[in-house]
Amino acid sequence: MNAKIEKMLGAVRADIAKYYTKGEFLGAIQTLGEELYPGETPATQIAKAAETEIGGELYSGYCQAKPDEPAPQPASAPSEVDKALSEIHAEAGRLMHDDATLTESQAIGKACEERPDLYGQYRAAAEGRPGSE
Repeated sequence: MNAKIEKMLGAVRADIAKYYTKGEFLGAIQTLGEELYPGETPATQIAKAAETEIGGELYSGYCQAKPDEPAPQPASAPSEVDKALSEIHAEAGRLMHDDATLTESQAIGKACEERPDLYGQYRAAAEGRPGSE
């Protein structure tokens, strides 16, 4: 018998299936099906294997097992609002560099006054419209 199947059977028999994932048990059932029913489709192999005595034990482990961890999601790209705000903050940073007496809030206000295109891009993005005002 395959080592994967033996490992998962051991977990069921030792009453520790809850420490394994559903995917690990499903993999063992699939491996059992491949061994017992070569040439069948994967779905048929799993279905038939689950009806065997060993497959039934593995399935009971599957029912007790914890869910698989979700696949990590790729970081999403910055939204249009985030991009527009970054441009406003970059302009504000430039203004603060040029005039050390400006606070961040003052520099943001001045950036929006001096560069209405940046503020327009922000408003358009915030309202879900393409382009700028």
